[in-house]
Amino acid sequence: MLTITVAQDGSGDFASVSEAVLAVPYACAAEIRIGPGVYREKLVCEKQDITLIGAGMESTRIVWGDGGKLPHPDGRPTHTFRSYTAFFRGIELRVQDLTIENDAGPGAKVGQAVAAYVDCSHTLFENVRLLGNQDTLFCAPLPEKEREKDGRVRVVDLSRNFGHHLAMYVACEEARGERVFLIDSDLEESPEWLVDFSREMDSTGADVVYGVQEKRKGGLFEAVSGELFYTLFNLLSDQQITRNMVTARLMSARFLREMLKFQDREPFFFGLCVSAGFRQVPCRVKKASSSPTTYTFRKKMALAVNSVVSYSARPLVYISYFGLAVTLVAMLYVAWVVVRQLLYNVAPPGWASSVASIWLVGGLILMSLGVIGIYISKIYKETKHRPAVVVARRYE
Repeated sequence: MLTITVAQDGSGDFASVSEAVLAVPYACAAEIRIGPGVYREKLVCEKQDITLIGAGMESTRIVWGDGGKLPHPDGRPTHTFRSYTAFFRGIELRVQDLTIENDAGPGAKVGQAVAAYVDCSHTLFENVRLLGNQDTLFCAPLPEKEREKDGRVRVVDLSRNFGHHLAMYVACEEARGERVFLIDSDLEESPEWLVDFSREMDSTGADVVYGVQEKRKGGLFEAVSGELFYTLFNLLSDQQITRNMVTARLMSARFLREMLKFQDREPFFFGLCVSAGFRQVPCRVKKASSSPTTYTFRKKMALAVNSVVSYSARPLVYISYFGLAVTLVAMLYVAWVVVRQLLYNVAPPGWASSVASIWLVGGLILMSLGVIGIYISKIYKETKHRPAVVVARRYE
């Protein structure tokens, strides 16, 4: 279990409870020990398994002052749901030996003032004092209509599954802000990476900071297939991508604006990012889960083919070179047969070599036609100008 200390005098790992909570990876069990003092902050804790331990109800106090009748920072009424001093959402929550207080004032003036809003599967409060007005402890999920009114969250519901890379592209189209943090929603990639990515962007001046796994997760299949994918892509493509990169990346607004000018119908998102240019730096990360990938061998092969033909004409060039080489070899063989027949009156032995040559050349021709067909298919799809995705509904 991860243990973190909080002390206002600077002797702990952090000086505020919010900073300590933010430093905990979502899926990591953690114990945060909070020293004596009044911590004036609006605490939001959304972790899977977390324990907060104070120095006693009289010694450790988390205090804030929001009331249901007071205006929210975005101009809307606060109401009960946003008046909390501490908000907890997760699976396992334990709080001990501290006070959580909402000091907004009398309820007749400021409305309901919640001390703790708890939306967890299992919760234990031990030796905890809650001070507020009316709904001092509020235990219920946030109503759907309240979620939809929060303008900070936008959900784009596609009409069907258009694939991982198109979904990422649509998310970038919908995003707003000076910086955009892209991350998969399965929580294998920790939202807390944003802190490290932001620091890296500030220190390097880069327009993109992307995650790279220290060690690729999964078993032998994931390791071998992943290595094969990156090797083939970098060998056959005009672009070079970093091995074992993940979805998570922090991007500047100007980078995103230029990257979205690439209007591929079947985008390979990592290739788009490389094509857009700008300074991009890696940041070492470790995924929280070691479960097998959902990308089957068939999906990986389809992704490899799409990524290569989308960003390079090298396969066509290689086919031309190979065809030229086969032609030269065939011409030399014919010349050798003719010379032997004219000078030594020696005919080629049997038909085995001829049949083998025909099968070899025929196979190469079919393979070449298949590669050319893939390129023609890509051109066909691009020229039809059909929408790449269909949005069923937007929730804002």
